[in-house]
Amino acid sequence: MKLFGRHGVLKPRHIKERNSYISSSLTSSADLVERLISSSTNDPSRALVMRFNRQWLDPYCPVYKWYRQQRQVRSSTQFTSIEHWKTNQAPFYHEYLIIRLDTGDGDVCRVERMGEGSRRDAIKRLGCTAYDIIQCFSSSEYASNPISKEPAELICRVDFPRAFDLQDILAICWSIQKTPRCAGYTLQRYNCYFLCLTTLAVLARRVGRWEGMLDTETSWSGLVNHVISYLQQTRCEDPDEYIGLGICDLIEPNQANPRGTMLDALHGCLSHEGLTAWGTFTSTTLWMKDLEEAITRSLASHVEDAFTTLLGSNSTWSKMVQDILNFDRNDADKLRAYDISHEFQKAVEHSFGLCLCQSILEAARSTDKMRQMYQLEYQPALWCRMIASSLAAVGYVCGVFGGAEKSVSGQGGWSEALSKNWQQSFNKNPLGAFSFTRLAFLGLFDDDMDMVMFMGWGLRSYLHGVPISAPLQQTLGSNLCATRIAKLRALVLLFDRRVWIESLQVCVGRAIGDAAKSHITRMESTSESYVIRMTYSHGGTRKLSARQLHDYIRERIHMHAVRVESIGLAAAQLVEIGIDLAMSEVWKGLPSGYGGMYGRLDLETPSRQDVF
Repeated sequence: MKLFGRHGVLKPRHIKERNSYISSSLTSSADLVERLISSSTNDPSRALVMRFNRQWLDPYCPVYKWYRQQRQVRSSTQFTSIEHWKTNQAPFYHEYLIIRLDTGDGDVCRVERMGEGSRRDAIKRLGCTAYDIIQCFSSSEYASNPISKEPAELICRVDFPRAFDLQDILAICWSIQKTPRCAGYTLQRYNCYFLCLTTLAVLARRVGRWEGMLDTETSWSGLVNHVISYLQQTRCEDPDEYIGLGICDLIEPNQANPRGTMLDALHGCLSHEGLTAWGTFTSTTLWMKDLEEAITRSLASHVEDAFTTLLGSNSTWSKMVQDILNFDRNDADKLRAYDISHEFQKAVEHSFGLCLCQSILEAARSTDKMRQMYQLEYQPALWCRMIASSLAAVGYVCGVFGGAEKSVSGQGGWSEALSKNWQQSFNKNPLGAFSFTRLAFLGLFDDDMDMVMFMGWGLRSYLHGVPISAPLQQTLGSNLCATRIAKLRALVLLFDRRVWIESLQVCVGRAIGDAAKSHITRMESTSESYVIRMTYSHGGTRKLSARQLHDYIRERIHMHAVRVESIGLAAAQLVEIGIDLAMSEVWKGLPSGYGGMYGRLDLETPSRQDVF
């Protein structure tokens, strides 16, 4: 980040900007008291700080009592239009929502988040006290209220193709407050912008109804057929496709359809059991970009069941695969039967081990970079850093003298090859090896590294089950394995069941994810019920799908993150990740009937009893 010097020290001119930004973002106690002075009355137009009871729609909850009062005094609490506003007070530019109620009288509801506390607390992980405020007005009441006279400008107006109710807004705020990550007010992430954008993102996702676009056996069967056809024809250049399916071509090259046995098993399993899993898991997914991962998780057990059933059959294919998976690398008779020399075995294990170690060290460097950004906000305690460095030194010495072999034992069929080359990797990459071990031990003291792990395969993923499809593909594609026979010999030395299943799960999930996204895009273009209209301050109007509105929201998140980084409060990349994760958690935590069409997953979110 350019605003920092070589050693991460904030340049002086940015310190003043940062302090001004922090101060302007917080509401003073006096201002907040003045705003809420009527909140203790029974005036339906009072400002209400939303403090929910644990149980959603608890009849004794003050927020629910307020809602019932609005139902009594207003002709409607429904709406189809929301306006997103920001004040002109620099440098923070407070944002809020104006909900245009369908009363016919111009009634509006203003929703916003404020923070009260010290500047120091506002930039800490837990943040300061958040005040989520909702207030309804008649058109004349709002026009005469001082808050409407603050200089402000319209960011955009969003018109939905269906009606929502104020109760939907309350459900979003309830979930925000029940989500630990964003319950407090933090200047970097969970501020007024967060409340506004989360509300728009959730309502847009409910318009999208992606899980309902594949809701019949016919539509699902058509998608599965398309995916199986793709997997049948793909060239398997991707590592997971190569290991998951390309291996079939290697095992049975003389068959007319080497992948047919595997794909037939997958087709049967996915056709009969995949639809329910699709609907349930997709319901928990807020962002389209996360759909592939959700689908992969939803179908993982079905893919494994298909593989296990196929492997347990008496087919010729099954027997050939079992011979490969059950190969004993230490059995001299089996090595001779496959004509595997000691020199070839050593060369293959050496090549694979180096590829795998290089992959691990690259992950360590990537994670180290992420941790440096992370520590701009949350510096680990000195004792944590000292212990991690000490343990890293011990771990490095153990690695050099062979102890590292024990640390990776039991990780699967590949661990033997890895451990034989681990010591050599330590010797050839001393700085990388030390960095790797230090990060491993420092990770033991992390209590919130979800933002870092969100970036993909990070250090912990490598330590707890390395994805080795790429190193395995590199080894089988090397000059050492130039012929089919050489590839088969290398395969029996390196392959195992876990690797195959995980690669299958990934490539099947990716293929179904791509097909589902294409199907959703086609469906969105066929009906006005999926069209959201956005009107900008200059009067221009766009027709958007839920995904496109999400793209707009994510762009605003990015702009905010860049701004936060520019004044030295946090790394932009981590700000975006944190907000992304929090919004996803809010979506998953919504009460039943206010989020995905098929409710929440017990395995993903706490039960109703746990949440309440």
